[in-house]
Amino acid sequence: MAYESPLDPEGTQKEAILGVFEWVFLIIFTLELLSKALAYSLFWHREAYLRDPWCQLDFLVVSLAWLPILFPSMGNYSALRAFRALRPLRALKRMPGMPLLVQWILSVLPKMGNVFALGGFVFLIFGIVGMELFKGSLHYRCALPGFEETPGHPISDVRRRLLEARVASDAGVSDIDQTAWDTGIPCNSHLDDAQQCPDGSSCAYFDKDPNDGLTSFDSVAIFFITFFQSITCDFWATSMYSLMAAFSPWVWMYFVLIIMVVGFFVINLFLAVIYLEYSDTRAQIKLERSSTAQPASSVRTQSSARSTDTALGADALGADGSEETCSDSVLVDRSAGKEEPATLLAGESVLSDGTTKPPRSFSGNCADCSLDGPCRRPFRVIANAEWLNHTSTALVLVNMLLMCMAYEGMSEEYAADLESAAAVITWCFIIEMGIKLIGLGCAAYWADGWNCLDGTIVILSIIEMLVTWLSTASGANVSAFRVLRMLRMLRVLRVLRLMRSWKGLYKIVITFIRALPQMKNLVVLVVLTMFMFALLGMQLIGGLYTPKTGYSLEPCPGGLCADESLQEKPYYHFDYCGPAMITVFILLTGEWFEALEPAAYILGAPVSLFFIFVVMLGKFLLLNLLIAVILNEFAEESSSPPSTIARSDTSRDRFTSRARNPSITSRDAAEGDHASHDADARDHNRKALLDSNATADADPPWPEEHSLYYFGPRHPLRCFCRDLIAKPQFDQVIIAAIIVSSICLALDSPRLDPESDLAHTLQTMDLFFTGLFFGEMMAKVITLGFLFTKDAYLKSPWNQLDFCIVMISLTLLLAESIPQLQPLRVLRITRVLRPLRLVSRNAGMRLIITSLFKAMPDVSNVVGVIFVIQFVFAVVGMQLFSGSFGSCSNPSILTRLECDDKDSRWSNPPTGCFDDFGQSMLALYIMSTGDSWEKPMWIMMGAAGSGHAAVRNDFSAASIYALAWMLMSYIFAMNLFVGVVVDSFRRIQQQESGSAIMTLEQQQWANTMKALAHALPSKASSPPTHWFRRACYDFIMTPIFDSIITFVIIANISVMALDFWGIEQDEQLFGFYNTAMQSFSYIYYIECILKMAAMGTDNYFADNWCRFDFFLVCTSLLDQFA
Repeated sequence: MAYESPLDPEGTQKEAILGVFEWVFLIIFTLELLSKALAYSLFWHREAYLRDPWCQLDFLVVSLAWLPILFPSMGNYSALRAFRALRPLRALKRMPGMPLLVQWILSVLPKMGNVFALGGFVFLIFGIVGMELFKGSLHYRCALPGFEETPGHPISDVRRRLLEARVASDAGVSDIDQTAWDTGIPCNSHLDDAQQCPDGSSCAYFDKDPNDGLTSFDSVAIFFITFFQSITCDFWATSMYSLMAAFSPWVWMYFVLIIMVVGFFVINLFLAVIYLEYSDTRAQIKLERSSTAQPASSVRTQSSARSTDTALGADALGADGSEETCSDSVLVDRSAGKEEPATLLAGESVLSDGTTKPPRSFSGNCADCSLDGPCRRPFRVIANAEWLNHTSTALVLVNMLLMCMAYEGMSEEYAADLESAAAVITWCFIIEMGIKLIGLGCAAYWADGWNCLDGTIVILSIIEMLVTWLSTASGANVSAFRVLRMLRMLRVLRVLRLMRSWKGLYKIVITFIRALPQMKNLVVLVVLTMFMFALLGMQLIGGLYTPKTGYSLEPCPGGLCADESLQEKPYYHFDYCGPAMITVFILLTGEWFEALEPAAYILGAPVSLFFIFVVMLGKFLLLNLLIAVILNEFAEESSSPPSTIARSDTSRDRFTSRARNPSITSRDAAEGDHASHDADARDHNRKALLDSNATADADPPWPEEHSLYYFGPRHPLRCFCRDLIAKPQFDQVIIAAIIVSSICLALDSPRLDPESDLAHTLQTMDLFFTGLFFGEMMAKVITLGFLFTKDAYLKSPWNQLDFCIVMISLTLLLAESIPQLQPLRVLRITRVLRPLRLVSRNAGMRLIITSLFKAMPDVSNVVGVIFVIQFVFAVVGMQLFSGSFGSCSNPSILTRLECDDKDSRWSNPPTGCFDDFGQSMLALYIMSTGDSWEKPMWIMMGAAGSGHAAVRNDFSAASIYALAWMLMSYIFAMNLFVGVVVDSFRRIQQQESGSAIMTLEQQQWANTMKALAHALPSKASSPPTHWFRRACYDFIMTPIFDSIITFVIIANISVMALDFWGIEQDEQLFGFYNTAMQSFSYIYYIECILKMAAMGTDNYFADNWCRFDFFLVCTSLLDQFA
């Protein structure tokens, strides 16, 4: 199926061979189906064939394959061939642990249904609002002279299909191609043409929306493409800018709401649901394993491990009756009974009780003298010396620097100097390896994991040096040997030695390595899913871009085809399996709209369902599951037994100290509550402290606790300032002033006329706010002291921020009036820091900022990991693609020498290149963001060497480099930030709430008590005594009434979603729409009256939902009768 292509001509030998294989596989699968059906019975037996989901899948695939063969005259069965793409799914049940993983994913889908329902509800809300506001706006674009609008517009694609179904010939429908006059510039029909259209063009109405109708608000159905484009952040700004030009500049608020509510909140709920379900399943499996496991001192045999895995509650038997254990599943913790990567790397081994022992010592077998002999003792001392490791680390850094110094076009002398320096460093590592081999012995040397890594790299470097010497001696071109280039790229592996001295980097890498075995089946599932969608795409839209549809089958250098009537074939296609797999992977990263456009131009908007489904399944489910695995590993790392024991010991010691000294309890409680107190609480505590000092018999001796060396605790001005800042109204006034001053900063545009009234008003307001903030600062300084008192003003980091902002504002005022200080006006840019003062006055925002600063050490480790990975790929990319990204301004010229001879310009693409280390790092960083990352990959796939322009190649081995980088950076490395930040916030929350020293039962009890403390009592409504009101009350309290209202709401939303641009011109449909909307309004009126009669006005308006219903009823009345 992968070898077959939609472009294969008929009657070839390839087609005949593939046809024979198709019959062979079909017969084999049919015999398998019949054998299992006879063995298990077809349906009625409890263990029947069709009662197993995997067998149902087999039956569906095989039956649909036989249907066009048995009934060839019943119709066209070409669409049924698409079901052949489901065949790879049959391999899932035959892979160890895969059925359990698939079963778990299927069990998670119902729980994700709530998220899907929420997303669908939000989509309908935004879709209906957007359609009512913006429908028809994008039809208006600047038209070239000579364009004539279609008579009787508006005409939408929806209305066109409806009218063509009813009336064969409709005079209002135009078949004229309007693209020749379309400039693509959106415009507003209510504004002057000269303000928005180029010279000679005018704002006119076009039948089609932009992007061949894909970007449209004419109906809710077609709006889903724009909606999904916005929540995936794929070219969403283009739609926003178009609508801002065609409707209103305030449209950005609509798109920002979509991205914030759906793109940032609802979409991440998928990750939250998957992560929680994954964590709960892992915890449950661990609990069952620990309850059924044998004592740690007993020897675990293979049979006992298999029985333990079978008792985990999973289905141990596959559909075909073969035994399956879940030990290979992504859900099972395989760390039990296995050595950790960190232990193995250090050369240690794990004992039966879970402890580790150091590497065993070996006798010297590689030299004639003994290990303790005088000839080997100095080497052993040097091998174990700490300075040797530091020297090796320094050499690694120097080696990294040398690899970064190469660039495209460097001279031969410069390249030779770099090679000589690299050779010197290689000899240093060879000497280090020799010292360790002599001092430790061969067995002890290779028993250490770090030495294994170092020795392997040194051996590869020796092979490289030998190959270089032999090729130089033979007179061959050294750079022409591809094997030699590959060996040189292996030098970059020396950066892994940094983990020995960088413990934070080592911890992150080991955590990531520990997650790799758990992701084995998951990665296989992702690859199989990609393969299935690639085959499905080949069956559905393969062979789409041909000369019949306006695309050239031959390469078009620079986009210029030999046949000028044709255009270049898109890179996103499903003509062959290789390009189809690459296209599916691009869709999984969220880059889907550009691949959809050419396909939708030929097949229409319905083809978008295929692309959207691939993105939803891959990006929202499978890739989120990969992230959940990483998050779970960080969570387990933070809750490891050693740290738990340490926390328990700390808490026990603290409890003992509290029992001996009760005063410690209050001090610990104050320290624990200090992090969660807000600014008002701290000021209140300081006020209480000063009150106690004020009530003392006498002030402390000068200058102790004297603010500014003058104001004692009982000074009247200090008491007044203390009482002032303790009032809640004081902070409220300051917050309001910060907000207003921030608005003034937003209004202060650089293009503002200095002589305008607004400029004078803003200047006056700036003076006022600067004086107000200076007065606030001085009040706090007088109250708290400036620097040397116990609770001095500058001892708080947030007060330090306020002090800097106020001082800069005062400096700017002085610079306005003193000519000598004019250069300090550049400090005006620091006024943007004023909104940060709100952070110090909001407890939640302050906690987030504090937590982020506490997470910075862990985040820096992740930055180190990503830098190391990016460094490796940058150096390898320089070796592979240096000088290969350039192209000539004349597309017909392919070489740089010819381009320079013909006075053309040879340049690199704006997406980046690999000519030097800096540009390589920049190109990789841009790719890691997922923003048009496929563009550099196309150039890599067509790279033809240094100084030669890329020649199109839709499937090349060079794509492995780009795909590997996206896998390591966009999918794995970038999500390490998520894992580290989530883990840091969890630890900070546990430390501040005290749950870090609680057991699971204690945490549940504490959470229950918190929930009860925050629970608000609900007022119960009593039934009325009047018979009519009682009848109404009984009716609205029945479940039937709620079901009826729910059905009416769903029907109302459905009818509203049926509205489209141009519905008014279809009198029959428009009349049905208006009648239905009026009917729903009357139902809501009756509901409101019944509830007010039954509950009474007091109880009715006491309920929040009833107040919301009443507001909607009032708006309906205004819309209907006003």
